[in-house]
Amino acid sequence: MLNYIQNIDFRYKFFLVIIGLTGTGIILFATSNYGAGISPDSVGYIATARNFAHGFGFIDHNDLPLVVQPPLYPAILGIIDLVFGIDPLYSANIINAVFLGLILFLSGLFFFQNLSDPFLALIGTMSLLVSIYLHTVSLYAWSEIPFIFFIHLYFIFISNYLANRNIKSLTPLSLSVALACITRYVGIVLIFTVIISVLIAQKGALKIKLFHASIFAFISIMPISFWIWRNYYLTGTIFGPRDPSGYSLYENIYYAFNTILGWYFPSQIINGYVNLFVSILMIVFFVALGLFLKNNKFGLIKKPNSFVAASFVVISYVVFLIVTSSVVHYDRIDNRLLSPIAMPTTFLLLYFIDLLSRFVKQSRNRSQYSVRLIKLSIIAGIILCFLIHPASVIYVLDKNHFLYGSGYSARSWKFSQTIQYIREKKNIFDDCTIYSNDAEVFYFYFMRNVKLIPIKKGTDFVAYLQSLKGVFPQENKACIVWFNQMAWRTFFFTPNELMSITNLEQVIYLNDGTIYFISKLPPYYDEIDLKRVRSTGNWEWRPRAAEDVDYLFANTPGASLFFEVDGGSTLAITALCHDWSGKISVKVGEVVHLINLYSPDFHPQCVYNFAVPGKKTERVPVVIKVEAEHDPASHSTEVFINRILVLENSLIP
Repeated sequence: MLNYIQNIDFRYKFFLVIIGLTGTGIILFATSNYGAGISPDSVGYIATARNFAHGFGFIDHNDLPLVVQPPLYPAILGIIDLVFGIDPLYSANIINAVFLGLILFLSGLFFFQNLSDPFLALIGTMSLLVSIYLHTVSLYAWSEIPFIFFIHLYFIFISNYLANRNIKSLTPLSLSVALACITRYVGIVLIFTVIISVLIAQKGALKIKLFHASIFAFISIMPISFWIWRNYYLTGTIFGPRDPSGYSLYENIYYAFNTILGWYFPSQIINGYVNLFVSILMIVFFVALGLFLKNNKFGLIKKPNSFVAASFVVISYVVFLIVTSSVVHYDRIDNRLLSPIAMPTTFLLLYFIDLLSRFVKQSRNRSQYSVRLIKLSIIAGIILCFLIHPASVIYVLDKNHFLYGSGYSARSWKFSQTIQYIREKKNIFDDCTIYSNDAEVFYFYFMRNVKLIPIKKGTDFVAYLQSLKGVFPQENKACIVWFNQMAWRTFFFTPNELMSITNLEQVIYLNDGTIYFISKLPPYYDEIDLKRVRSTGNWEWRPRAAEDVDYLFANTPGASLFFEVDGGSTLAITALCHDWSGKISVKVGEVVHLINLYSPDFHPQCVYNFAVPGKKTERVPVVIKVEAEHDPASHSTEVFINRILVLENSLIP
């Protein structure tokens, strides 16, 4: 590290310090209103950090051992809380800003040390200052930013080791990889890249190379090995439960290269399948460049070790990410997941431009004018791709975070009508087990653990849903809090889907969520088959859609359903109206009940119970009829019948 700093001109070092401080200042300013962005992962980190600071160990917001992520990032947050008394929620943006400043400084050192043209090193460092990937991860309380810092240390230390090849230079390299592994599990990729570099990419006696590889493996693997053993001991899993991937191999390849190209080119250019073609050309280019460097034709190579190290990391990381994302469930490959390789990718591009520039300079067959024209074209392309486009993107990114925040700390969540209702009506949930499609938001705003709505399992979601009938929920009193902002989590069963196997009663509909009481279906011995029930009028059977349940639909007054049930029972009808108001009459025997289904909610729903007179040996006729609205000028009636059950116990004493 000291050699890197000492070998660089003071003016450039001063420039790197200014760039680092500028990056730190930008993040501090962007997060000054709402703090760091908070995602579901962030909630887990913050909760674990708080528990760690209070002596409870690495326990997450669900009061379960942290196993899905490694411990270093929450440990850093927890230590700051323990020493300085700053809650992790308020220290996360400060930590991110400091790490970003260090990353910019280290990347500048690496560029200046391994590129022959200082201008390219300056452009490379400035491109990271305005990089889309760095700002994306720096604005959130995520472990990516310290992980990227350790990767930068890795590049500096491995370049130093490949140049010196001694134990003194191997030790800091081993420590940087060890820290990366306990920050993010994907850091394990670095272990293999170093071992390959030691055994294959450098010359020397095999005995010495094996000795160095053994020392490196022992130091770098030991911390993550202890953590994995701890995970298995506590939970029986190595990295926590993992669901199957929802993306194919081809989709992951597409997303990976689309993201990388988006760092340098506007989306208008890379949209469509053009990016896949360009990505293939990039792969061919780097393979050809590697062969070119191996032959060292024209004597143009400078610092090949840095090129080898960067190439190994980029290729290994992308392949590992694509393969694992095709097997187990990740978030879709995007800036966050690919952010650790953005610096080495930028370096490889600059390395090629540096090589091309020196080739042009040494060419004897070109005029001075053509050489200058080529250089100006290269400079213009660099500024356009590496500075102007990313700067325009991160300006909007940082501005929006400053004005509105991101994730759970955003303005939209802070002033959420559903959040405000829960805060004001706490007594409703005092003895109620809460299920939700977003458990993390409850911890973040209320420090309360809640349960998740059942997840769609297997390939036959309908069959699995039916298996929950009479089983879910287990509690006598439970409720569902459904957040519209998290409706993109399509792996949860929706309230409309749960309505087919539970009693679901709406408490209140809000502009960004809905709250329901939910209970198991009571014991029943008969269910009216809505597909075969006798009807008149325009009743229409609508089978299950992707986000809905089976139901009968009618919008014409007078449309009726006819069936018979046993006397002495209870009739339970689940009826609702969509979009507008609705009204039905239910005639049980000789008794007529009028039900107003009107509600301002777009999806009102309710279960209506009716006592059936007579004895069990008697069959009692039932007629359900759509009634006209009170106001003839009102919108047309839209009535939906979801379920009709015949319960064993009568409501009549």
